[in-house]
Amino acid sequence: MTNADSGAAQPALDTRRHFHEIASEFDDLYESESRTSLRRWSDSMLRASVYRRFELVFEQLGDLDGKSILDMGCGGGRYAVTMGKLGARRVVGVDFARNMIELAVALRSKEGIGEDRVSFVCGDAAETDFDEPFDYGIAMGVLDYVEDAEGFLRVVLPKITTRMVASFPVKWSIWTPQRKIRYRLFKNCPLYFYSRARLESILGGLGLRSWKIHPAHRDFVAVMEP
Repeated sequence: MTNADSGAAQPALDTRRHFHEIASEFDDLYESESRTSLRRWSDSMLRASVYRRFELVFEQLGDLDGKSILDMGCGGGRYAVTMGKLGARRVVGVDFARNMIELAVALRSKEGIGEDRVSFVCGDAAETDFDEPFDYGIAMGVLDYVEDAEGFLRVVLPKITTRMVASFPVKWSIWTPQRKIRYRLFKNCPLYFYSRARLESILGGLGLRSWKIHPAHRDFVAVMEP
């Protein structure tokens, strides 16, 4: 590995370490029963984009019966397990944080979903080979941490045949400066933000059949058809 390669790899390592360390805390956002009323109210205000992204994914993918889906950056498996429960034929969740994968496997077991329907891989979705393409792909809360979003999409889109849904954090938001400073100074985890113009430029350059951008509070959610 060259010095340049080593420098480029460091942000990815810092991001992986961050999500490995906060896996349980982050996954608790989806467990309303485990949080106090004050915490639920706080999350509903500060994490509104997380919940809206979840809704948008299922709105945009529609009927999942018999479909195959690749969940990139699957976290604790909330999307993947829900997709399995909604009739998806095959869901593969990929995340590079080992603690996230352990949470996802535990959730799958709790919900009684078989590994033949929903499986999890610890790794990088862009670098993982699969035996067949997927009907759908999602990358929610992933492009926040990817420096070259266009390069990432060019690698993963060939794995998807029908539709891809991905979120991009909004650049011009009152929350952006504090989030960027907090992650950089206290978590050593770089973040990347997008203006609508930049996102349109990225999507327009990918040679997609069609694409559309939906607002989701502090995020854009892009729906792409390869």
